[in-house]
Parts: sequence; C-alpha cells; structure tokens
Amino acid sequence: MLTNLHDSLLKIVSSAPNAGIILAGDFNRADVSSLTNQFHLSQVVKIPIRGNRILDKIMTNLSDYYNAPADLPPFGLSDHCTFGLRPKARLKTNVPSKRVIGTRVSNSESKMAFGRYITGLDWSLIDTMDSVQDKYSVLSELIQIGLDSILPTKRVKIHQNDAPWISLRLKSLISRRQTAYHSRNKRLFNYYRNMLNSVMWAPSIAGGPDDIPNWVLRESALEVVQPEFVRLNPSFITGSMPEIWKYANVTPLAKVNNIEDIEKDLTPISLTPTLSKIAEHFAVQEHVKPVLKKLCPDQFGCIPGSSTTHALIGMFHNWTRALDGTGNCVRAFTLDYKKAFDLIGHSLLMAKLLQYDINPYIMNWIASFLSKRQQRVKLGHDCFSEWRSVRAGVSQGTKLGPWLFLVLLNDLSADTSNGDTTVYEIV
Repeated sequence: MLTNLHDSLLKIVSSAPNAGIILAGDFNRADVSSLTNQFHLSQVVKIPIRGNRILDKIMTNLSDYYNAPADLPPFGLSDHCTFGLRPKARLKTNVPSKRVIGTRVSNSESKMAFGRYITGLDWSLIDTMDSVQDKYSVLSELIQIGLDSILPTKRVKIHQNDAPWISLRLKSLISRRQTAYHSRNKRLFNYYRNMLNSVMWAPSIAGGPDDIPNWVLRESALEVVQPEFVRLNPSFITGSMPEIWKYANVTPLAKVNNIEDIEKDLTPISLTPTLSKIAEHFAVQEHVKPVLKKLCPDQFGCIPGSSTTHALIGMFHNWTRALDGTGNCVRAFTLDYKKAFDLIGHSLLMAKLLQYDINPYIMNWIASFLSKRQQRVKLGHDCFSEWRSVRAGVSQGTKLGPWLFLVLLNDLSADTSNGDTTVYEIV
C-alpha cells in the first residue's frame, strides 16, 4: 500500500509541483513517516480515534489553511470516533470594488469646441521664443489651457478588474448593445455591435509623458503643423530638443502567458511624446535610412520588409547548397544577446555612426536624443514609478531606436535578427 501511495504522490508532484495534497484513511499501525518527510506532509489528526490510539489519519501540505480536526461521535455501530476537517474562514478584505481615476471625458461637441479654440489661437507667440525648449513650452501650455477649460479632468469610478483598454465609451456601447439584444431589436443590436467592434479593433496608440492626447494632434493637424514646423527647424539646426522628448513611460509587455521571471518574460516598451516621434520619423526617412544602404545584406532584424522568416530561408538555402553532393558539413552556433537594446554604449554607437555619411546637424541631434534620457514605469492608469536616468541603450518603441541598433550590429558580419545572431561555417 505504501509503495502505491508513494508512486501516486510522485506522479502528482511531477505533473503539478504546487498541487495541494490531502491524504486520508485508516492507516492503523503503518509507518507513514517516509511519505510525510518526502512530500512535506503534516499529520493533522491529534485526537485518539479508538481508545488512546490514532488510527485514522489525515496528511496534507495545506495544514495552514485548515482548522484542527474536531472529534465527533462514531457512525452507527463503529467503534471508531469520527472527526471533521474544516477550512479556515477566509478573511474578507476591505478593498473596494471600484476605484476612482482622473480622465478627460471627450465627445463630439467638446472636440468641436476645442477645435474652435485651436483655430482661434495666435501662434505667432511661438516665433518670438528663442530656444527650442521655450517654443515647445508655449505650444504645450496653449494646448493644456484649452484642454483644462473645455475638457477638464473629471474623477470617474471604474471597476477594480477592468482592463486598461476598457473605456467609458466601450462600457456605454456594451450596455446599449445588451439592452437592444434583450429587447429583441435586431436592427439596433446590429448597429451597436458593429459600432462596438469598430471601436475595439480601431488602432489606438497611447500618448507619451507630455500629456498631449493623440486625438488633439490628429484632429487639429492643420492648425498645429505650422508651430510644429517652426519648432522642428531650430531643433535640427541647433542639435537640441525639448527635454520632455527625452522622457518615456515604460510599459512592460509580456512575452509569455505565465510570467515567472520579470527579467526574462517582460519586454519594456517606451511610450515617448508623439511630437518626438514625428521628428524622429523625419530624421530617419530623410537622413538616416538613405545612408544605411551599406548595411550587411545578411542583416534582417529591424529592416522594413524583412523578418526572421527571411533569415531562416537564407540560412537554409546557403546550407543546402553547400551540402548538396559535396560531402561538406555545417557548423553553427546561435547567440541571443541579453537586453540587447538596453545595453548599447552611446559612445560606441556614435563612433560607428561617424563611419556613415550622415548630415552633421543630424549627428548632433542624435547625440542630443541619446543624452540625459529619463524613464518611468507605468503601473496603472494613473500610477507611475519615480523617474530614473537612462545612461545606456536605445528605447524600444521609438522610431530612431531600431535603426541605431542596426548600426551597432552591422559589423558583426553574420545573420542577425532582433538581437539574435547565428554564426556558421562550411567545413
């Protein structure tokens, strides 16, 4: 019996290492110490069952979650006393079911009012500012004044278990769809269902730490383009940028479903100001991307139109061609660089950039882009960590970061893809 119990318990802990075990029965005088020691079980029955002997036992690894067994009268004509094992009462927490957050509740009327505000602004004030930082401060302040006066921040209640992407508009659409469904109004149900699907699947990119919503830039693009153009030119000429452009909210992105190690199972994605991404896009498309034609043809990572699939096809083609009827063999090993984006030395990166024919003004701008960067971790809707300096690496989530990463890896002369390298030789 003990052997069968041992084998059964071994199978359980092998397939489910954290499984809860409760083993109960009439063991009489059997020595169960080997089971309790190997599987960390506690014998919780301390009261005599028959006379002064403990014959019926309960062994478990969950003793902290159960009360001590209580003795009860025997069943029928049995001479064995009975006992009951009851779980401890779970303490009720005082955590409220809802929490309060601050958000700007926008609708079509308020957005139209904000559009009229933007249209009526005198942007010439920005031209009078000398530095790029002052120009940006004026632009940001004018936008924030309009948002605070027309779309003020309101405190609303949301459920503790609501996903971050669940908005008040989504909840309203879901409620209306369900109401139409229960009232058997098929036409209205289809209308709200289609509207809900369009909202849920519409691409949405969160704004950065400058607190300028993306819809402001999207719906007021014609009004904002002139002051933005006025700021970008001095930024590239002077090789400087607003300080807020060097700040990023880092959102941990899970690589796997079950997160066990935060160092390995999470990827930090940096959300920078959208206006910063516009400037980066210009620098990449007009100055960086054209001169990177010198990249190694075996480079596939971060290249538009390329992927790991192309890298695998290229390697497989080279290997099969080398092995076809030649008697050769292939020796290969692969490398996966730990924190590849995060451990790039800025001085080494700038030294490699000097090997390319990049406009000196853009080189100075990139140097400013890499220096004095700050980041914080976004833990919730309105919960952030403290700001911390970033002394190395390029931010994942920026437009310029992947291209700078390519420059660093280009002289490896091996098949490289997103921080993974395969080196092989034909022998």
